[in-house]
Amino acid sequence: MMPTGATRTQRVADLAAVLDEEIDLLAARRDQLARLTVAIPGGDERATERLLQQMERTQQAQAQTDNRLRAARNAMASALACDASQLRLSRLVDRLDGADRDRIERRRARIVALVEAVRREHIKAAMLLSECARINRELLESLFPASTPVTTYGAAGRESWRPHTGLVDTES
Repeated sequence: MMPTGATRTQRVADLAAVLDEEIDLLAARRDQLARLTVAIPGGDERATERLLQQMERTQQAQAQTDNRLRAARNAMASALACDASQLRLSRLVDRLDGADRDRIERRRARIVALVEAVRREHIKAAMLLSECARINRELLESLFPASTPVTTYGAAGRESWRPHTGLVDTES
């Protein structure tokens, strides 16, 4: 069982605060992915670039939150005399009671829902990017039907592309 008094309340409060950060980050990721699926076909390169920069900052914030979550998990595991790698929110909720239990359970349910929403938005973005690549490939093949290489430009600079080679040119 958890220690009683201020120690337990403080550890639960610390964990709840980190879980709130996690909820905010998940909501931000969901919204960013949704905006990305609108920005890409819209062709607004500046908006897309700004969005990608925001996504990078969110990833950096996620790394910091992960460290705080790891510390909170370790503190809770120490108080419960169990292995931190085995401590899940569902198990923790089973060991808590009253307001502490409700506090963590609400956050756990919100995280589960947000993870599913992020997964759906990620799938939509991946499908959109795949379809954009297919359309671009077909467009290039219709414009340049001969098997001569065509110069394209990517993140790494100039690249050669040959019709009917797919996304990866194995000859390079």
